[in-house]
Amino acid sequence: MAEAHKVKLTLSPQAEKYARRDAPIEVRRMAAGGALPLPPIELATALFALAHDPDDQVKSRARETLENLPDNICQTVLTGETHPALLGYLAHTFKDESNRIESIALNPATDDRTFAFLATLPHKRVIDIVGNNQQRMLRFPEIVDALGDNPLTGRATIDRILTFMGIERPDAEFPEEGDEGPRLDGEEITDEAAAAALEALLGNDASQFDSDLVADGEDDLDEEKEGNLFK
Repeated sequence: MAEAHKVKLTLSPQAEKYARRDAPIEVRRMAAGGALPLPPIELATALFALAHDPDDQVKSRARETLENLPDNICQTVLTGETHPALLGYLAHTFKDESNRIESIALNPATDDRTFAFLATLPHKRVIDIVGNNQQRMLRFPEIVDALGDNPLTGRATIDRILTFMGIERPDAEFPEEGDEGPRLDGEEITDEAAAAALEALLGNDASQFDSDLVADGEDDLDEEKEGNLFK
C-alpha cells in the first residue's frame, strides 16, 4: 500500500466555505454533489478536500462526483495548475484511461512520485513521455526503476535512458543484426542442444516445455516484450 502523505490544500474563500471541516454538514453534503459556482480546478480541489471529510456520506459522494466529472471540466483539471496531490489521486482513478493519463504525464504540475506511478502503467505513449523526461529521472531514480520493470518500455527508450545516464549497454543483451546468436565453447547452440540441456536440468517432465521453449525462440523479439533490462 502506498505511503500516506499529509497534504495541505489552499482553497479560495468561496471554495473553503463549502469544504472546511467546520462547515454545516448539510452544506458539505450538498457541495459533495458538485453543484458549486466554482471554476473547474477550484471545484475539483474542493471535491478532493470533501473526499477526505470525516463524514462517510460526504466522503463517498464527493469521490463519486470527482471521479465522474464531465470531460471538459476533467480535461481542464488534468492539464491546468492543479494541486499535485489531486493529480496523483486522479492518476490512480483514471489509470486505465490512456488519454487522461497522458494529460497528467504532460502536466508540469504532476509531481515525481506520481510520474513514477505513471511509468508502471500499460500505456505505450505514456511510457514514451516518461522516458523522455530526463530531468525527472535524474532527480527521482524511482522513475527509472519503474520503467525498467514495465514490459512496454521498448529498446529505443532503454537505449536512450542508458545513454544519458552514462551507462554502457551490454551488447550481449541485444545481438546486432546478422549475429548468429549465443555460443558455448565456440559452438553454436542448436535447438536440439537447448532441448537436451533443459531436459537434463528438469527431467522427463520437461519434454513438452522444452518443445514450447524452442518454438517460442524462433519468433522475433517484439520491442514491446523485452521486459526489464535496467536490473
